[in-house]
Amino acid sequence: MVGSVPPAPPSPSAQLFPVPLPPPSFPILPVALASAPTPATATGSSATQIRSWNGLVICNPQKVFHPHSLDELQTEIKDAKHVRFLGAGHSFNEARCSNDTAIDMSGLNRIEVKPSKDHPTVVAQGGATLGEVKRKLESYGLELRPLPTSPHVTVGGAIANSVHATGLTAAILSDLVEEIQIIDAQGKLRIFNPLINPDEFRLALTNFGELGAIYSVTYRCFSKQNLERKDQIFSLDQALAQANTMVEQNAGVRWFWYPDLGGVRVTTDNPTEKPPQNMGNVNPREDAVLTKKNEDGLAWLELHRWWLPERVRNYLISKENKKQLATNDHRVADSADIYFEDFHVNSTRDLAIAIELAKLPYALKKIQEIFKKHGDRRSLFAIGVRFLGESKGALSLSAGRARSAVIEVFVHPDDPDGIPVLQDVSQALVALGGRNHMGKAVYINSFDNYAPRDVAAFAELRKKLDPTGKFSNPFHAQFGPPPVAAK
Repeated sequence: MVGSVPPAPPSPSAQLFPVPLPPPSFPILPVALASAPTPATATGSSATQIRSWNGLVICNPQKVFHPHSLDELQTEIKDAKHVRFLGAGHSFNEARCSNDTAIDMSGLNRIEVKPSKDHPTVVAQGGATLGEVKRKLESYGLELRPLPTSPHVTVGGAIANSVHATGLTAAILSDLVEEIQIIDAQGKLRIFNPLINPDEFRLALTNFGELGAIYSVTYRCFSKQNLERKDQIFSLDQALAQANTMVEQNAGVRWFWYPDLGGVRVTTDNPTEKPPQNMGNVNPREDAVLTKKNEDGLAWLELHRWWLPERVRNYLISKENKKQLATNDHRVADSADIYFEDFHVNSTRDLAIAIELAKLPYALKKIQEIFKKHGDRRSLFAIGVRFLGESKGALSLSAGRARSAVIEVFVHPDDPDGIPVLQDVSQALVALGGRNHMGKAVYINSFDNYAPRDVAAFAELRKKLDPTGKFSNPFHAQFGPPPVAAK
């Protein structure tokens, strides 16, 4: 398969020890990380207002702590009555909210690269961002592959929320994970490793922050490569007919569907030996200012369109969408430059739901029906579709499914129909077996669409690591994996 990730060779310890190894002593971070100088005490503040990245979710914890060492993190967790963890704030819901204690993980951001010729890895603490990991790996000629679109997401947040890119192989970032260290509710450091506790390791790969603080993650990494990105325009019927072929023949595929135009801009990414160059009508290097200007203009139209006459509104929206559909992004670049997009802090509200690829035509038809129900709705935000292969995480978006499509729907926060549209889309897609991306807007619990044994096993592990519910909150109680069933 084009762009497939080579399988990891057996680890030396796996060859020497045919039975699971006993848990190593704590901590097991590399010496360079464990011995790095840290402040003597964690800093804290009280009655702090915390906003999500898009500014729409506000939390008011009584205390916010900023640990810089393992000891500080363990102490704060052990002493707290209730605690949630703060990363980049890229979760667009109340999952990170606590009415007691919040722990800002940004001070735990050390990174160490192990540049083995045969099996390079990187160990990153939970507060490091993917952009920081990328920059550290660059100096060694290495990279994570693939990456999601935002460099601001933290390592811990990526594990908690099944953060993903697109592609059949290792599209979910946790599939590159070889070990996770988590601090449980008693302040104890727990190690999850496929050689030590394979079943619990699978459960920890997507854990919603409900098992504890993600202290460190070990990723498999790869030699840097360039990618060639190409855009093509298809009708929706053409794109659906070729969906399986697209995901089989390309390392990464992403769709931008404009329902009012009936067209799909298909973006493909593939490894290449070509040098970096730009062959399309998009210049990402010059796009930072222009993109912000265009986004501001689109936001104005999106915000004010409701008082415009319907014919004028639809004309303006379709005119802008035609420009977006005709975008020709054809370039060769460093893979991180391809994956990481120029994000600006904006206030869009969106949901993302993963369905089986075979159900994609029915899902998009449902969305069309919902748009018609809401006044022949036209939006300046394309509906995004990414594709995933089966993930090894027990509760990841594509667990137990050979091929999945993640559908993403955006609305402007001031759109009076925005939340009703997202609620209707959520209900329709979950009814088709969809699974919520728990870092996006969530309106209905989707854990009935996972293997019941995995949901039950996660509940048991959560009870083991957090018997009093220290890491839970009302959002998780409503939308997260249900508790252990009474016997």
